[in-house]
Amino acid sequence: MKIDAFDEVDRQLVHALQIDGRASFARIAAALGVSDQTVARRYTRLRTQGLVRVLGLTDARALGEVVWFLRVQCRPDAAVSVAEALARRPDTSWVSLMSGGTEIAAVLRGASGQDNDADALLLRELPRTPQVVGVTAQCMLHQYFGGEQGLVNKSGALTARQVELLSAGPGGEGGPDGLRGPGAVSREGAGVPAADAPAPGTPIAPGAPDSPEASAVVGVAAVSASPGAPAAAAAPGSPVTPAASVAVGAPAAPSTSSALAASATSAISGVPAASTASDSPGALATSATSSTSATSSTLATSATPATSATQVTPATADTTSGATSTTTPTVVARATGALAEPTVPVSLSEGDRRLLAVLEVEGRAPLAELAAATGWSQSTVRRRVAELRRLGVLYFDVDHDRRLFGHDTRTALWVSVPPSDLHATGQQIAEHPEIACCFATTGQHNLFAMAMCSDVNALYHYLTTRVASLAAIRQVETSPLIRRIKGPGPVPAHTPVRRR
Repeated sequence: MKIDAFDEVDRQLVHALQIDGRASFARIAAALGVSDQTVARRYTRLRTQGLVRVLGLTDARALGEVVWFLRVQCRPDAAVSVAEALARRPDTSWVSLMSGGTEIAAVLRGASGQDNDADALLLRELPRTPQVVGVTAQCMLHQYFGGEQGLVNKSGALTARQVELLSAGPGGEGGPDGLRGPGAVSREGAGVPAADAPAPGTPIAPGAPDSPEASAVVGVAAVSASPGAPAAAAAPGSPVTPAASVAVGAPAAPSTSSALAASATSAISGVPAASTASDSPGALATSATSSTSATSSTLATSATPATSATQVTPATADTTSGATSTTTPTVVARATGALAEPTVPVSLSEGDRRLLAVLEVEGRAPLAELAAATGWSQSTVRRRVAELRRLGVLYFDVDHDRRLFGHDTRTALWVSVPPSDLHATGQQIAEHPEIACCFATTGQHNLFAMAMCSDVNALYHYLTTRVASLAAIRQVETSPLIRRIKGPGPVPAHTPVRRR
């Protein structure tokens, strides 16, 4: 699709979904000043063409997990196969081929303070893979911008009033639709294009993901804007338990897609894979879990960097959902630049894991589908989704085609700053309109950021103006992103929801 095929309403819709991924079409339409049918038709078109998908993801900090930024150097003929094997792991996200085509960048997350599959990947599997010639891993220490915040909310597609209306209350979770009636935003002269009027018999997605009727587009496999690697996801209705990692050096067929898939299947089922050659990257495609804690959307596009609030909510028992009860308040930092308070990790029940397994593939899945996956009633599902959002565990992100906002050039920035200037510099970089995410990390380069620019000229302008003006920066390494293999979340874009 050409970039001129996207218009203001498309961008406003994406911005609205970033604010509340489960908002009803009626609520979004009221804020945008268009009809419900216009919003439904636009969303259906963008979703079925793989240009937009809403994902329900989890915050690693809220679950007490550690996030790693990986840089993997490979032999020139093996980078793609190694990247695709990494993308099949449920504990990875944002797997990309970087400049030169021999380096892979990826985000990895795992449990803190205990042996886990992330540790196995870093300490055993990658170093012992013949195609890999070098690995650098830097631990995320602090998030200045990213996760549920992101570049879409820096776009200005919505006015401040529209953002306020859409942020007024949760949509699609049983909350009141405060945008209907006299308070709704309307745009004078904002007519509905004839192309947006649904033709008779055209299937239109319902206005809310919790609508009794099934959406015409919910469950449609989204196609990533960049080539990705398809992978099988664990059934959301099945129990999720850690599985043993496939050891590197285990017999495997020469680097073929069937060998990689067989290795992943072996890791999930526990059935040994057929004897194969040892230099295959298939061992990297270990599937530790069905991502009970969905991989953090650390490079995703979501809310404004200006807001900062720390949420303290006492966890309560939910006997229906089986959620863990505790008398200890759960403290979840919602800050961007502000220093985060210590977080008491939230424990997930088996039902929570099944719920998240569906939402991480389709964030707008109807209540009926979520109820079927968990075995709960729809009212219990609604309450639990709202509770997980309040606890800071669950947030909704929009994975969208970068052409919607004219971001043609994506570049990773690895920045070195003295510790005394780290926090202030991180805050400043996070406020730049080009920055999709910004984190403090371990390592020689102690700041990581992803810049999104319209073209290389805009990137040059950004580096020589905004970045150059930050006196504390000692060194900047830039690495253009060539191809995205996997985006936000633990499940590749092509993976459908598997129903019970």
